[in-house]
Amino acid sequence: MKPLFSGFKNLKISIKAMISPLIIIFFLLVLGAIAFSNLGNIEKNLQVITDDLVLDAGTSAKILREVYLKRLQVKEYIKKADEASVQAFDAAEKDLQTIMAKARVEITHPGRVKLLDEIEQMNREYTTTFHREVVANMVRRLEIVNNTLNIKGPLIEKSLSSVMNSAFRDNDAVAAFRGGVAQKHLLLGRLYAYHFLVDNDDASRLRVISEFDKTKAALETLMAELQNPERRRLTQGAIVAIEEYQNAFEAVTTAIHKRNAAIQNVLNKNGSLMAKKAAQLRDSVFASLHEQGGLVAGSVTNTKSSIIILTLLAAVIGLLVAYMVMRGIVTPIIHTNAMLRNIAEGDGDLTKRVTIYSQDEVGELGSNFNTFIGKLQGIINQISGSTDQLTRSASQLTAATEQTSAGTNQQLSETEQVAAAMNQMSATVQEVAENAKLA
Repeated sequence: MKPLFSGFKNLKISIKAMISPLIIIFFLLVLGAIAFSNLGNIEKNLQVITDDLVLDAGTSAKILREVYLKRLQVKEYIKKADEASVQAFDAAEKDLQTIMAKARVEITHPGRVKLLDEIEQMNREYTTTFHREVVANMVRRLEIVNNTLNIKGPLIEKSLSSVMNSAFRDNDAVAAFRGGVAQKHLLLGRLYAYHFLVDNDDASRLRVISEFDKTKAALETLMAELQNPERRRLTQGAIVAIEEYQNAFEAVTTAIHKRNAAIQNVLNKNGSLMAKKAAQLRDSVFASLHEQGGLVAGSVTNTKSSIIILTLLAAVIGLLVAYMVMRGIVTPIIHTNAMLRNIAEGDGDLTKRVTIYSQDEVGELGSNFNTFIGKLQGIINQISGSTDQLTRSASQLTAATEQTSAGTNQQLSETEQVAAAMNQMSATVQEVAENAKLA
């Protein structure tokens, strides 16, 4: 730590002053890099959401919708048995195939691709079974009902009514009674046949068989007792029609059973599984959406945390470095200033020197000042020696001056005497001159 601090002290002040801003800039660059990286992750996750998962969510929801729509059309067809329901089913199937083809392109997640495969396989079986089993047997059922049951039933009833009317006219009470019994069982059989066609109840089916067997038995008994040719012809025709009705009802029963078996074993099973798989596909996409949303939120949180932490760290380290820089710059200046003040305010002791604490500009200033004081001390010493010599010369000059002054005073006295003599002489000459004028 000491070598590091010593090295810091010896740095130039300009470099020291740059350390704190450089550290802050470094943390800002790190902060920018982290923010850029996190923003890149956020952008990537958002791109996954917008480009993939949103499309997958829409596609999976459409698949689920079309699956439910197909199942609804099946129920409508079973209820109404009309061509419009078949066409609506085919339209839903076409839309589903279009969506599935689009899903094959858009959805690449292995788990969801597997769900698509399962849905497609079950849907293929669902559609095939609907057309080949449900629709075909429903058409068969309608054909038999319309072409046989609805024709033979009224025909038998009409024949029996004719037999009964003829017997009443001929007062054949036994034949009328036997015809009435047969007609009663016929009507009950047709009634339960209607119930069976509506609710497919097995009890109704058994009752239909039982009632028509009783009808046939009653007609056979009647046939054995009848003597009237016309009534025998009508009764024989009714027996034949009943046998045809029974065969047709058995065929209807077979068609209904096949249709119901297909509905129960394939349509209901596959329809439910297809809806379940489509819901799983949708839920999987929404789970990924939630996951990606969590990743985005996490990236945002991490970015915020990184910004806060690095900002606080940069502030703390920046203040610490700024304090160290301040001490590294100000402390040597304070020490140097104190020593200069001692030198300036003291007795002029030029032997004192500034202590050097660093090798920076302040240290160079102290070193240059010490050099200057050293040179000044040498100059002062030279001046001091010259002053001593000058003092001695001044003393000699003073003695000579005093001697010169004494000689000058003597000359001045002698000069005054000469001047007095000259004044006396001038007076004498003037007197002589005046005397000469008088003479």
